[in-house]
Amino acid sequence: MSPTVPYTAEPLHKALLSTTPGGAAIFRTITSSQGAITDLLLIEANAIAVSFWAFSGEVVAGQSLQKLQSNLVSHTYLKLLTDLNTQAPQVPLWLDLPGHAPTDTARLSFLSFPDSQDMLVCIHTPTPAPNLLAQRELQQQSELLRSVLDGSQNQIIAFDSIRDANGKIVDFRYLLQNEANRRSVNRTEEQVIGHTMLEYFPHVIETGLFDRYVQVIETGQPDNFDMPYYYDELAGYYNISVVKRGDGIVLTLQNKTDNWLAEQRAKHQAELLQRVVDHSPTGIILAEAIRTDEGDIIDFRYQLTNAFNAKLTGHSVEQMVGKPISALFENWQSLALFNTFKQVVETGENQRYSFEYNYYGVKGWFEGSFQKQGDGVLFTFLDISAVKQAEVDQAVQALRLKAILDNSQTAISLHEAIRNEQGELIDFKTVLANRLAIEKWGPLADQILNKPYSQITPNPNAAVEFARFRQVIETGETMVFEFNYDSDWHLMAIAKMGDGLVISFIEITTIHRYREQLETANQELKRSNESLQQFAYVASHDLQEPLRKIMAFGDMLTDIHRPTLGASGADLVDRMQQSAKRMSQLIRDLLDYSRVSTQKDPFEQVDLNALLADVQSDLEVHIRDSGACIVVEPLPIVSGSHVQLQQLMQNLLSNAIKFGRKNQTPVVNVRCLLAEAGNITIGLRPERSYWQLTVTDNGIGFDSQYAERIFQVFQRLHGKAQFAGTGVGLAICRKVVENHNGAITASCKPGEGATFTVWLPKE
Repeated sequence: MSPTVPYTAEPLHKALLSTTPGGAAIFRTITSSQGAITDLLLIEANAIAVSFWAFSGEVVAGQSLQKLQSNLVSHTYLKLLTDLNTQAPQVPLWLDLPGHAPTDTARLSFLSFPDSQDMLVCIHTPTPAPNLLAQRELQQQSELLRSVLDGSQNQIIAFDSIRDANGKIVDFRYLLQNEANRRSVNRTEEQVIGHTMLEYFPHVIETGLFDRYVQVIETGQPDNFDMPYYYDELAGYYNISVVKRGDGIVLTLQNKTDNWLAEQRAKHQAELLQRVVDHSPTGIILAEAIRTDEGDIIDFRYQLTNAFNAKLTGHSVEQMVGKPISALFENWQSLALFNTFKQVVETGENQRYSFEYNYYGVKGWFEGSFQKQGDGVLFTFLDISAVKQAEVDQAVQALRLKAILDNSQTAISLHEAIRNEQGELIDFKTVLANRLAIEKWGPLADQILNKPYSQITPNPNAAVEFARFRQVIETGETMVFEFNYDSDWHLMAIAKMGDGLVISFIEITTIHRYREQLETANQELKRSNESLQQFAYVASHDLQEPLRKIMAFGDMLTDIHRPTLGASGADLVDRMQQSAKRMSQLIRDLLDYSRVSTQKDPFEQVDLNALLADVQSDLEVHIRDSGACIVVEPLPIVSGSHVQLQQLMQNLLSNAIKFGRKNQTPVVNVRCLLAEAGNITIGLRPERSYWQLTVTDNGIGFDSQYAERIFQVFQRLHGKAQFAGTGVGLAICRKVVENHNGAITASCKPGEGATFTVWLPKE
């Protein structure tokens, strides 16, 4: 097929022609659609070659070798083409041919150029000397070609195909490598020439390179592409050029790693900048001035903006970039914002200020920065609406606080510390005071508000008060105390606040007087209680003595004079004896109740198990006579008065036995567990832990409506004839439990027994 390029030799090839002393010419290989060389066409020749091939006038470019060499045997030319198709003549191929005269013979040498369809053909005369000269010239030409290859900065490698029995290309064999390739792979020609591509670069298969090389041979179409390669001890980004050469390929590799990395860095930086712009919480606008022919600024065009600004204005970035601002916001030139843009561009002076904006559906406060950029302005802004609203709210809150402080019944003032250069506290200054504090200060108010504390006069207590202030600042502990001023009493609190003090004080003159009266009343009550205790002791002692005599004389009358008294008299004496006993018991119970109510015994650790054993021992006769069964589960150790807790348990057990049912053995169960928060009786502190002690019997019980009444003094639910007692025992129980910061309740149904529950603090 005919060549599609002009018949023109490249400059390098022309240089070879001009420097070659013998006959030389440049021929171009013509290939078929299957890639086979079918002919050689002359492109250019030097003078010797023109003289050698001259016929019928001048040599014409574009003639085939067979036409130029009219005496060339056809089968010889065909053999040459066959040789050219099967091997790369980097080492010359030779062709013998007859000369113009019958006795003359000549030889042609063929040497191909890498990366080219051109071929150097040199003419060698039959004379021995010229022939030797031609060989030297050919060697020089080969060396020149090698220097050209090795001088290239690109890697050049020639391969021959290796095919299997079916003709499929399975590998490539090295035929040539230049110096750039040797440096890159760090292998000499001896290590490379004759070896295969897959031997050194097996990853060309998985990267797809091998298939592309095969395709070039099969189609005859050159290939050129860029790609990274990070395998087989190579790492870089390359431009790869592949051309077919016979049944092989010539690769030209250009290392573009540095350029590629620079492009990637620039791309990354651009993407990073765009991400920063797009995700910035600040609005960004880069606008270019739009001017009239006279140079006056009449508008600005969006060159860049970000998602923050676009979302705020109800547009997209794509809708804004490249558009005049007035196209999106009509008559915006009437706004102060346009004037600022214009001033910044015309004066070159940057501006920064806060402004309120309420146009085009956007409302709020913004902090704006305006900087000149070329013939435009870079406008960045921050939405500070929340900050402005907070300032407004703070101002409102300050007014409210002032109103509260000024209407407070407590005088309040704030004082900051004054320190010297060494950080030592030397004085205080007043920075805030409410209305009542100023009124209380009276004539000194002006000095207190405007002078350091040490300069206020008169201030006779300055040293004492400054010492208090210092103590609060240094320790951080609030100080509360009372003081008298102008015959009025005040309560003052001094608390640390930052590096200063908050002082508050209220007048407590009335409270102070009430407290004095209360203390006087308490003293009187204490004396009265002491008198009552003395009276109770004396009364119980003095009342018991006549009762003992009455009971003694009654016993004597019964024992000595029963026959004389008769049945009626004896009955009267018995009734008198019973009344005397009840009177004696009542006096003892009242004395116990008085003692529990007025005396505060010291608390100790009390083992309820041992205590209950003592109680059962005291009630031994009562338990034996009633046949009662007392079941006691393990009990804890509690903190309390041993005497009072024994009274509590003795009253509860004796009541449980006393109020048993007829013809039924009394059964009393005593148990204790840690109370759950939901079961704690109202009136106790829920944050504390309590023991829950229960005493349950199977007696006659009582109506639940009387559950509270039974704990009152002298309250009885049954007559004296049914059950003995004074009605004081359960009142003593409640008083004991209250003395221990606990509680007691009762629950039951008539005929089903009763349960008394006692809560005592665990700690």
